[in-house]
Amino acid sequence: MHKKGVLKNLPAGGGCLAGINLPKESGFYSEKMEVSFERADLRELPGPLHTHNKMDELVIVLRGRFVVEMDGEQLEINQGEYVFKNAGSPGRAIAADFETEILIVKSPSVAGDVSIIG
Repeated sequence: MHKKGVLKNLPAGGGCLAGINLPKESGFYSEKMEVSFERADLRELPGPLHTHNKMDELVIVLRGRFVVEMDGEQLEINQGEYVFKNAGSPGRAIAADFETEILIVKSPSVAGDVSIIG
């Protein structure tokens, strides 16, 4: 089975493309991975320091510049670059340029798998 989607049909800030948080009948439901497309909302930065206890996470910058903290180190990720974080490692979004777009891939897809630190 396959299903095609269109990014411009997502809400203004982006949204989940595939994963456990989508209805099974949507055709985009998956327990093996979670994929999200996001446009950085500067009002929500910096984000909370957190971990995903079971999910590995890959963040790809499609457009703009994104600054994250991972394992206590601040990293600048520019367009065309990516960063990977293993499950259990602390991280958070720090800053982004206006109109930054990122693709986030987490595996496996686990509902509620986030622990806020502090």
